[in-house]
Amino acid sequence: MPEHRPRILIVDDVPGSIRALAELLGDGYAISMAANGPDALKVAASHQPDLILLDVVMPIMDGYEVCRQLQANAATQAIPIIFVTARDDPWDESRGLQLGAVDFITKPVRSQIVQARVKTHLELKKQRDILKENACQLEQRVIERTRELQAIFDTAVDAIITIDEQGLIQSVNAAGETMFGYAVGDLAGQNVKVLMSTHDRDSHDGYIRRFLTTQRKIALGASREVIGCKKDGTLFPLDISIAEVQLTDRRLFTAIIRDATQRKQLAESALRHARLASLGTLAAGVAHEINNPNNAIGFAAATLERLWQAFTPMMAAAHDGHDDHVCGLTLTEGVETMATLIREIGLNTRRIATIVANLKQGIRGEDREQLNQSVNINQALQSAVAMLQSSIRRHTDCLSLTLSDDLMPVKGNHHQLEQVFINLIQNGLQSLPDRQHGLSVTTTMIHQPQVSEVVVHIQDQGCGIEPDQINLITQPFHTTKSKSGGTGLGLSITKTIVDHHRGSMTFQSQPNQGTLVTVRFPSHDP
Repeated sequence: MPEHRPRILIVDDVPGSIRALAELLGDGYAISMAANGPDALKVAASHQPDLILLDVVMPIMDGYEVCRQLQANAATQAIPIIFVTARDDPWDESRGLQLGAVDFITKPVRSQIVQARVKTHLELKKQRDILKENACQLEQRVIERTRELQAIFDTAVDAIITIDEQGLIQSVNAAGETMFGYAVGDLAGQNVKVLMSTHDRDSHDGYIRRFLTTQRKIALGASREVIGCKKDGTLFPLDISIAEVQLTDRRLFTAIIRDATQRKQLAESALRHARLASLGTLAAGVAHEINNPNNAIGFAAATLERLWQAFTPMMAAAHDGHDDHVCGLTLTEGVETMATLIREIGLNTRRIATIVANLKQGIRGEDREQLNQSVNINQALQSAVAMLQSSIRRHTDCLSLTLSDDLMPVKGNHHQLEQVFINLIQNGLQSLPDRQHGLSVTTTMIHQPQVSEVVVHIQDQGCGIEPDQINLITQPFHTTKSKSGGTGLGLSITKTIVDHHRGSMTFQSQPNQGTLVTVRFPSHDP
């Protein structure tokens, strides 16, 4: 029969009844027939009729059992069944309807009733099929739309977290899991307090209760900064905005979160640059003012040295072989000590003048001519250690200086490199807990195919550096010695000088296990 005609299965153990029903229905339907229950089940499963006209009283399997099995099978349970039987007991009709039949026609049948009810139930089935198809299409659209939203949710750069009224996390996107250091699915069902600092964690439940009670929306919409807590306990700044979502049966809160670490670093960097600019202006004035008294001290030191050289023979002749004691020293020792001190005064005034000149040059900008000297790193280290003698005697009895005798020179400025080593050795000395802990300085020459390097290791046995501080110690104004008057500029200046000399400086440290500073410079072959 043509495929566009409705398909009807007639089930009856009496062939005459089947023929009679088929004639009543006419040529507008595609008719299938079965003479017993098992055959009916096979035909219904294979041909998927649009309607079944089913007799009740049949051998092997009655119509009620056929109906029950058709309804139990997902492939056939949507097919409407009309019982056609000689039984007219209301109980039989009730039982058939309870089993899932849509109608009950008693024999002898009348053509108008059969045609009307068949037409009605076919139309109803058609409408149900249309509704089912529309529902399937709508469900598919919802699935596709949900996938799109989920893709947007998961690919968002910012973290998106949804919680319920109890503060339990309902959903979190991939960016949120990554931001807080959790694996996929670890956060679902946990209280959102696990992502907060201890201070906010203790008061968060109270925030939610007050909001639900008072409906005050002060916290909603506006972005604010809070402190978040990663899975490993690391605290970091967050920018967060919260929105309320009212569903049919519940209320959710959605938080959009952005890691504010970079923003704060940029703000702090801008502040540091502003402070450095102000410091540069101040330093220019201070450098100018220092030169005048320093020049006077230098002139006085030079004059005093000449006078002392002239007085020394006279004092030797005057004491006439008697080595008297002055301030705990013999006269001979006192004369030699005084000569050394006068020379050190002159040496340090010249050093101050060099530092001031370098400071002025740094304010004006880097002068390549000043970095064009051939510098012996061993000599720069020896000069630095000589200038730090008083500090060394104050901090430790254990300082070793191991200098390689095959070092190549480096290109740069002797005084600036001397300042690098003074700063690094001074920091190491100040970290020592007592005089029994020491500091070692070694130099090494490393030859490589592209460029050879002069390497300086400065190892102390001091208090070490905390892991979260080691990447910050060379930033301007960052100091771990604020209580003892640290300005946070020493290592910043040191790094700047090393960078200008095309070198590198690295730190390896653990708390209470000392610090190793490694400085590398490309060698220079004149």
